[in-house]
Amino acid sequence: MIMERFILYALLMFVFLFLGIWAGGRRQFLLISSESSMNKTGFFSRWVIGLPLCCWVIISWLLITALADPVISTARSILTVEGKEAVICVDTSTSMGKEVGARGKSAMENIQYMLHDFIERRLEKGDLIGVSAFGGRSRLHSKFGNARIIQYPTRDNNILFSAVDALEPAMFGALTAIGDGIFISITALIEPQLKKVLKDGYDRTRFENAVWNMGSDHDDPEYLNTIIAAAGPQHGRYIVLFTDGIYNTGLNPSQPLWLATRLGLKVHFVAFESTAATGVVHYVGLRRQLDTVKAVIK
Repeated sequence: MIMERFILYALLMFVFLFLGIWAGGRRQFLLISSESSMNKTGFFSRWVIGLPLCCWVIISWLLITALADPVISTARSILTVEGKEAVICVDTSTSMGKEVGARGKSAMENIQYMLHDFIERRLEKGDLIGVSAFGGRSRLHSKFGNARIIQYPTRDNNILFSAVDALEPAMFGALTAIGDGIFISITALIEPQLKKVLKDGYDRTRFENAVWNMGSDHDDPEYLNTIIAAAGPQHGRYIVLFTDGIYNTGLNPSQPLWLATRLGLKVHFVAFESTAATGVVHYVGLRRQLDTVKAVIK
């Protein structure tokens, strides 16, 4: 179709140029014509013959342009970059401040160095990145006092670098509440949507209690299902958790991991060799590691 229109335009151009050349040739004879011969010439013929060649070129160009159906759009184009959304969750227990390796740097310093590079790479791909952290101040399984959202997901690299650099060992206690860290990271990803959909019906305390009491006499499956429905599928969202220990306080990681699975969230673990005692009997620590692995691969 495009080739046919091109041939048509070329033929039109040729016809108009031919008429222009023919008109120029006829004009030579009109210079010596008598009054009677001019009267015998029709109006259209005199008009065609009287036009100079440049006018025929202009007419041809205007006609071809009109047939090409030019469109002028004043609407602005909006470029949308659709990336992924992630929360970096960092263990801030005391052991993260211990030196590891030959370079004499702590696990926390190594993580911060890696995260600067990770953030730069992901932002280049259009991702949103958030930061959370967890520790633990009590072995009595205190509820949700061991993790914080440091920064909700954003594309501002300066804010993210500042959030990562602000992390310090023991800032939320000496222990390792991995489950709390996973839960608060899930919250950072879905809470804006929950507030938008549920409005006054969203209650973070009730949400926390519903996750904490899963499988107990005080569980609240109805509210958990409400949360999952309001959040919707979380495809393209994930959590990257950095830790060097075994959870020894707080929420059992299998509970928020179950929630992550229901939401479609991916949870990736980056494990460092522990540099300090976990305070957990060896066989209990192995069992907890196995339970966490099972929950991840479900």
